[in-house]
Amino acid sequence: MFARVFQLLTFSTIAVVLSLLINNCESTTLSDGVATWYGSPTGFGSGGGCGFENDVGNAVYNGMIAAGNNNIYKSGKGCGACYQVKCTEHPSCSGSPITITITDECPGECNNEAFHFD
Repeated sequence: MFARVFQLLTFSTIAVVLSLLINNCESTTLSDGVATWYGSPTGFGSGGGCGFENDVGNAVYNGMIAAGNNNIYKSGKGCGACYQVKCTEHPSCSGSPITITITDECPGECNNEAFHFD
């Protein structure tokens, strides 16, 4: 009996977490923003202030991570949130959207724009 209840609670918890992640990634609100990147073009970046450490190189993230400004990082509440971003105004942009996960905070000048991914 206890094992069955534990299985149901575990499944319910996983289902709730997955639904929150899916709903978070499926928002259709579009906004203009700014993005910067420092480091190797194929580098994984870092887990930063959210504590993801080296996990950002794992398949689930595949290095598609970013530090968000205050409006995105939200004092840590934005950790793990995902955003679909598309670069359109630079010659090296593909114009194809990618999904990124917030793993760090971008302080200072990143807050000069409403939305800034670093």
